[in-house]
Amino acid sequence: MQLDDAISLWRGRAADATLLGASSSLAKDNTRLMLVTSGADVREVCAQTRKCVNHWTFRAGSAHALHVPAVRHPHSRTFFGICGAPGVSASKKARQARRQESNKTAALPANEGLAVWRDTDLDVAKWRRAPLQSSAKAFALLAHPRLREEVLVVFQDGSFATYDEDATRSLHSDDAKDVAVVEEEEEEEEQEETVVWSCLESDHVSPMKGGLFLSLLMQKGEKQHELLVYQVDVPNKSRRQGGVLGAALLVRRRVKLPDNEELSSCAFHPITFSYSFVGRSGTWHMLRFARDALSNSLTLLASQQLPNLTSADADSIIPVHKKRKLQASTSGYLVSGVGGYAYLVSVPKDAPTKYTGWDSKFAVPVASVQINLAAEKDADGEVVVGRSTQDGVGKIVQLMSVGPGEGVLAVFERGIFLIPVLNKNSTLASVLGATASSALDPSGVAAAPALPDSSVEWGNVTATSSVNNDTLDAETWKTNMCSDDDRERQLIADLLDPKVTPTAAEFSSRLNEALKKQKKRKAGDKNGEEVSFRLLQTVTRRCLDSTDLKLWGPLETMLCTNRLSARAEPTLLSTLMQHNQFALLECAIVHLIDIDERAIVRLMKYFIRKSSNSAFIAFATKRIKATNKETEQIDGSAACERFAVALLGLPTNNVFLHRAIRELELEEVLLVLAICKKLLLVHTTGSDEDETTKKDNSLAVMKEERRFTPLPSASRCCAWICALLDAHLSALVQRASQNAEVSRTLHQLEDLVQLQLRASAQYELVHGVLTNFLSGVQLPKAPGIPDYSIEELRL
Repeated sequence: MQLDDAISLWRGRAADATLLGASSSLAKDNTRLMLVTSGADVREVCAQTRKCVNHWTFRAGSAHALHVPAVRHPHSRTFFGICGAPGVSASKKARQARRQESNKTAALPANEGLAVWRDTDLDVAKWRRAPLQSSAKAFALLAHPRLREEVLVVFQDGSFATYDEDATRSLHSDDAKDVAVVEEEEEEEEQEETVVWSCLESDHVSPMKGGLFLSLLMQKGEKQHELLVYQVDVPNKSRRQGGVLGAALLVRRRVKLPDNEELSSCAFHPITFSYSFVGRSGTWHMLRFARDALSNSLTLLASQQLPNLTSADADSIIPVHKKRKLQASTSGYLVSGVGGYAYLVSVPKDAPTKYTGWDSKFAVPVASVQINLAAEKDADGEVVVGRSTQDGVGKIVQLMSVGPGEGVLAVFERGIFLIPVLNKNSTLASVLGATASSALDPSGVAAAPALPDSSVEWGNVTATSSVNNDTLDAETWKTNMCSDDDRERQLIADLLDPKVTPTAAEFSSRLNEALKKQKKRKAGDKNGEEVSFRLLQTVTRRCLDSTDLKLWGPLETMLCTNRLSARAEPTLLSTLMQHNQFALLECAIVHLIDIDERAIVRLMKYFIRKSSNSAFIAFATKRIKATNKETEQIDGSAACERFAVALLGLPTNNVFLHRAIRELELEEVLLVLAICKKLLLVHTTGSDEDETTKKDNSLAVMKEERRFTPLPSASRCCAWICALLDAHLSALVQRASQNAEVSRTLHQLEDLVQLQLRASAQYELVHGVLTNFLSGVQLPKAPGIPDYSIEELRL
C-alpha cells in the first residue's frame, strides 16, 4: 500500500457554511465526482479537473436546507437529500413543541422529508419533496450500486428504510427478519439508543459481487455500544417485475472497549469481514467474523485488542531506552477503510495533516503521507475551486473511502482533499514494514542508526576480573574496541554535512581516502567487510538526495558491494531513471538485490521508451564495442533488447508478476513477447552461435557482447509469456484479429512451444530407460537351474 500526495479538490472561504460531509460517484464518462454538502449549498466537483460541475444554494435553516450529506444514485443519476418536510412551517413546529412539552408520552415527529432532484433542476424550490413520516431524525443517506433504484435512509433510533426517486418506501427495518444470536447478559434498564456510525458495503473487493450488508453501531448510555449487521437481500428482478427487497438481522454484538475509553471512530473491512473500533486515545479494537454464504450466517472468529494507533509515531531508529513517552490524541481519531481491502487509514483530529495507512490483518503501519493545508498561490496555475488565501480549512469532519479503493477523501469544514491509494495488494515486504521505513519518517530522510557507543553507560561499567586476577580499565577497553566506530561516526557526519563536503570532488576524495585506510586496517581479516552497512546506507542516501552534485561515482561503488537492497532504498531506481543514468542502471540490475516485480516492469517500460533516444543507443554501442571492437553500430531495438534480456532473467513470483505486468501497454506487451520468442528459439536451436547467427541475424542476442547477463532460462521465459498473455488476453485477441503480423507472431510462438513439448516427451522416454539402467537392479537368478531347461509341474 502506498499513499500518494494529497490533491486539493475544493477550498472554501471563511464566510462559507460548514460542510456536513461528502459522497462520491462516477459520471457517464467514468470521471470521479465529489458531492459536497453544507448547510447552505450543495456542489459537485470533478476530481480530475477540480472544477465545480453543479452548484445549488439555499437559505440555511429553511425548509429546503439539507440536514445530512446528499448522495447521487449510481444508476438513475438522481440526487437525494434530507430536508424539512413539505408543508411544515416554523409556527407549526413551535405548536408541536408546546404539545410535546405538555404531553411527555407523545412522540414529536421529526418533520423531515426526502428531496429528489436532477442536474437540470436548477431551482431549489422545484425539488420534489415528500415527508419521511418518522419520529426519529435521519442520521445518514446511503447509496450503493447493488441498489438499482433505491437509496437507504438510516434514522437515529436505529431504524432504516429504502426510497426510490418517487419517494416510495419499499423496505423498512420493521420488516427485517431477526436471526441473530443474542448474547447472554445481565438485565439492565432500558435506555435510549442512538446511531453513531453506519455503513452500507458488500463483502467483496468488487462492489457488484458478494452480499450487501448494512452495519450500524448503536450507543446506549455513555460508553455502551452494540453492533448490528443486516444483510440486504437484493432481488435479481427489478421492482416493476415483481422483485422485492428484503433484510435480515445477522449479528447483534456488544462492543467492549477498554475501561475509561470513549469511542472515536469505526471502519469496516469487507475482504476479511472485520470491524475496527478506535477510541479517543488511539486504542484499536477489532471484531472479525466468518460468513457462510450458504446459510447466510455470521460467526464471530476473534475479538482482538490491536496496537495503539499512536505507535505509528514512534521512531523505530531511536534506542528503546531513549524513546519518549507517546502522547495520545486528546481530540480522538478518524478512521476509514480502503474500498474492499483490509487497509485502515487513520488521522488524529488535533493534527489532521498526517495520515497513516495500516494493514488491519497484521496491525502494522505500511504507509504515511502528510498533506499541506496551506492555500495554493495563484502563480501555480492550478485550478482550485473557491480557494481562499487568507483563511484555513477548519477542523476535519469526515474521512471516507472513494470508489473501490481508489483513494481516501478528507473532508474539512471548508475544504476537501483527495489522497490517492496505490499498490493496494499486500506483499510480504509491506507487511514487514520495509516500504514504510522511509514513508513514516516525516522529515523524508532516515536518521543514522544508533551507534554501539551511544547505548552503553560507561560510567556504570564495573571493573571485571581477568584470568590473572587483574582489573580491566573501562576507558582503555572503550578506546581499543570502539576506536574504529568513533572514526566511522566522524566520517558519516562529514559525509552528511553539505558544509564539509559541498562539492562532488571533496565528497569523493573524503570517501576514497577513508575506504583506503579501512581496507588497509582490515587486510588481514578475510571475513571482515570493507564497508559497514551503516556507512553504505549513509553514502547511498547522500548520493540520491544530492543529485545536483552528480555523485554517481560513489554510488556505483556502493552498488558494486552487492549489499544494497532495492526495498531499503525505494527511491534508488526511480532516481536513476529520472536522470538517465544508464551505466548505473546496468550496474543496479546486476548487483542490486531483491528488485521486486513492479520495479522490473517499470524498468522494462523505461528501456522500451528510451529505444529511440540517441544517448541510450550510443551508450549501448559503446558497451558492446568495449567487448568486441568489430561490432557495428546497433539500432534502438538491439539496445533495448540488451536490457530486456537482463530483466527477464531476474527472479520473480508469478502472482506478483501477473499483477505488475498490467502496467504495460499493448505495444510494449508485443515487444516483450517478441523478445521471449527469440529466447525460446535460442533454447530450441542450441548453442552453436556462429551457425545460428549466420542463418538468422535476429538471434544476435546469443552473442556474449550483446548482453551483460546470462541468458534467462526457458522456464523464466515461459513465466513471462504466461503472465503477458493472461494479463492482456482481451487486448491481444482484438489486435490479432486486426493485424496479421501479430497473429503470425502468436502462431510462431505456439509452434515453438509445440516443438518443445514433443522434445520433452522424447526426453521423458530416454529418462525412463536411463533410470532403469542406472538404478543398479539386476535380473533375478534362481540357483541350481541351468540356463536352458524345461520343468514340468503336474497337479
